[in-house]
Amino acid sequence: MHRFRLFSLVAAIGVAVAGAVPARAVDPTPHLDGETFVVVRLRPGKVDLTKAVAFLSSKKIIDQGQALAAGLAIGTVKAGIDKNVDEMWIGMSTKGLDSGEPLPIIMVPKKDDEQVKALKSLLGRVPGSDLLKMEEGSGMLFWGPESAVKAAKEGKGKARLDLTQAMKSWNSEHAIQIAIIPTEDQKRTLREFAPTLAGRIPGMDPNDLTEKLEWAGLSMDIFPPKAKLFIKQADGKAATKALNFMQKGLDIAPKMLAQQPDARDIVEHVGKIVDEMKKGLKVENDGLVLEMEDSQPILDLIGESAKKAQESAKRMQSMNNLKQIGLAFHNNHSALGDFPAPAITSKDGKPLLSWRVKILPFIEEERLYKQFKLDEPWDSDHNKKLVNRMPKVYQNPNLKLENGKTNYLVPTGKGGLFAAQEKGVKLNNVTDGTSNTIMVVEVPANMAVTWTKPEDWEVTAEGAVEKFLAGLKDGFNAGFADGSVRYIKKTIDVKTLKAVLTPDGGEVINNIP
Repeated sequence: MHRFRLFSLVAAIGVAVAGAVPARAVDPTPHLDGETFVVVRLRPGKVDLTKAVAFLSSKKIIDQGQALAAGLAIGTVKAGIDKNVDEMWIGMSTKGLDSGEPLPIIMVPKKDDEQVKALKSLLGRVPGSDLLKMEEGSGMLFWGPESAVKAAKEGKGKARLDLTQAMKSWNSEHAIQIAIIPTEDQKRTLREFAPTLAGRIPGMDPNDLTEKLEWAGLSMDIFPPKAKLFIKQADGKAATKALNFMQKGLDIAPKMLAQQPDARDIVEHVGKIVDEMKKGLKVENDGLVLEMEDSQPILDLIGESAKKAQESAKRMQSMNNLKQIGLAFHNNHSALGDFPAPAITSKDGKPLLSWRVKILPFIEEERLYKQFKLDEPWDSDHNKKLVNRMPKVYQNPNLKLENGKTNYLVPTGKGGLFAAQEKGVKLNNVTDGTSNTIMVVEVPANMAVTWTKPEDWEVTAEGAVEKFLAGLKDGFNAGFADGSVRYIKKTIDVKTLKAVLTPDGGEVINNIP
C-alpha cells in the first residue's frame, strides 16, 4: 500500500510537469529493457493548469479566493519544475512487477549540476523517497528502484520497432505522450479476458479490438483537453473490424447512459462528445485512429459534471446538518423527557424564541444559548443582536439566504408533529412510527425564516403542502423522528407527504420516493 501511494504521487508529479519549454531530441530506448510495456513522455509548460483553474472559476465551481490560491500554488511549483525539466520519460517494465518493485523508472535529461541539486531536493521531499534511488549516467538522471536504475544506467536496451512506431504515432504538439506495447503474455491474457465481456453489450464482440492488437500510442493535452489515439492492428482487415467495434460502442454509449437515472442530465453532453469522436475516427496504416481536437463538448461535460458533484456535496452537507439537529432533538428527549417544543414561551404562553435556540446546548453552542434573554422575544433589543450569530448547522449550503435566515423548519399546526407551541412531543406519541414521521424539513428558499424567530411550517394549513412542493426544484431533505435523514423527490404523492408530516394519522405508507 505504501508503494502504491508513492507510485501515485510520482505519477501526479509527472502530470504536473507536462510542458512548454522546447523539448530535446532524446531517445529513451537504450535505457529500457525488452519487457517495458508502457513508456510516457511528459514536457513542462504545455499544460497551463492556471487555465483549468480559470475555467472552474468561470463556471462558479470554485470561488475567486480558491482560484487565486490554486493559481499561486500551481505557479510556484511549476516555475521550479520548468526551470529544471525540459522533458521527462517514464518507463514501466514487467520485470519490476515480477520482482516486487512495481515502480517505474523515471528519466530526465541532465542539464547541469544546479539542475541535479534542485531535482534531488525536490524529489527528496516526496514521502517514501528513501525507497528510491537517483543516479546520473549517459546524460540522464535516473530515479526509481535501485535495480531499475542500475539496469537503465547500463543502457543495454535494444532497438524496438514496436516502440519506435508507437512513438511516431503521437501528435508531437501534445504535452503528454504514452506508448503501450503489451508483451506477448499480456496480449494473450487480453485475448483470454475479452470473451468474458462478450454478450454484455448486444451486437459487440471485444475480440474485434483485441484479437490482433499489437500496440497503442496515445498523446493528449490535459487542458483544454485534446487527444489522439492510434491502435495498431496486425493488418488492414483487423483494423476495419476494430473500427466497426468502436463505432458500435460510440453509438450505444449515450443510449446505455440514458438508462441510468443519475446520469440522464449529462446524456446530451456525452452525445456531443461522441459525435466529435466519430469525426476523428478512421482506419490508417493498419491501425485505428481516434482523434479529437475540438475540446468544447468535453469542457461542457466537465462543467456539468462538476456542477452536479458540487450540488451532491452540498446536499450531503445539508443532510449532515439535519442529522445533527435530529441528534440534538433526541438528546433533548433523553435529558428532559420530550422533543423540544416549537417555541420558548412566556408565562402566559406567548411564543418568544424558536426551538433552534432551545437546542443550542445540544449542538455545542451553550455559550451562545446563555447569551439569550429567554424571557424576551426574538426581536427584543437584546436578542435581535444575536440573529447574525446563527450556528453553521442551521446554514443550508444549497441556498444563499440573508444573514440569520434558515430553511430548517419543523411541521406545526393542528395534527402536525409539533401541534402545540408550548408543549414538546414524547416518542410514544408518534404512533405512526418514528421512521414514517418527519421531524425537521428543508423548505424552499421563499419559506426561510429568521432562525431565532418562533416561526415554522404550518403543514395543515390550506394548500400548505402544495405550495411547498411548488417551491422545490427536484426534492428536499427531511429528518425523521427516528434520527434518519432522507432525500425525498418532488414527485412524492401529496397524500403520502401529508401522511409522513403527521405523527398519529394512522395512514399506511408503502413507499416514499
